[in-house]
Amino acid sequence: MNAILDTTYYGNSVIEVKKNKYPLSNSAKVIADGNSATSTEKLQLFRFNPDKQGTVFPPHHPYYKAKERVANALKDKEAGLTIAYESATGATVKAHDNADPKDFSDNIRSTKILADDGTNILIREHNGLDGKNVELEINGRICDFKGTDKKTTSGANAVRNAFTSAVKQEIDFFVFVMPDKFYSKNEVARKLFGELNLKGSIKDVWMIFEDSKIVKIENGMSYNDIEKLLP
Repeated sequence: MNAILDTTYYGNSVIEVKKNKYPLSNSAKVIADGNSATSTEKLQLFRFNPDKQGTVFPPHHPYYKAKERVANALKDKEAGLTIAYESATGATVKAHDNADPKDFSDNIRSTKILADDGTNILIREHNGLDGKNVELEINGRICDFKGTDKKTTSGANAVRNAFTSAVKQEIDFFVFVMPDKFYSKNEVARKLFGELNLKGSIKDVWMIFEDSKIVKIENGMSYNDIEKLLP
C-alpha cells in the first residue's frame, strides 16, 4: 500500500481512473509537500488517515487531553477536591472541601509560590482531633507548613520550634516560611544543621523567603552546604 495513505485521508475525493490515461504520481514528492504544508505542531494533527487507523482522532489530538482533564476533575470531585490554583508551570494546588478554614488563606499564599516553582500540592482535609493536623501533601509526601508566631524571638528559635512540632506530628518533611524580620543567615544555617543532626527523623526542609525564593535543605548536608544555599 502507498505510504502516503499513512498520513493522508482522501475520502470521497478518490475516483477510479484508467492507469494508462494519467502519469504515475510521485509519492515521495507528495509526502514531502504534505509534510511541508503541515509543518507546525497544530497542523501536524492532519497527518492522519482515520480510515486506515480506524479511529476518528489521532492519538495526539487535544481531545484526549481534554477527556483526561474531565476524568481527573470528576475523580477529584468525588474525593472532595477542588483546584484552588493552577500555575503557568502546569502545577496545581488542590484543596479538600474540608480543609482548615483558619489557615486556608495563608496556605494558599504559600502553596502558590511552590506551584509557580513547578510543585503539585494538596491541601488536605482538616483533622486536628489528634493534635497533629498535618495539612499538606507534596509530591505524595505528607508534610506541613511551619513559621513564626507571637512568641518568636529569633529565626533560630522559630527553626527549633518547627523541628519540635514536626517530630510530634510524625512527619519527615516540612515547609518553613521565613519572614525577613527574624532572618539571620548564619544563625538559621547553624540551627538547621544542628536540628537535622539532632532530630534525624526529619529528612527534608523546604524554606520559603519573603522574596518567594525557595531553598531545599536535605538531611546529611554540611553546615557549609546549607549556608551556601541560604540567601
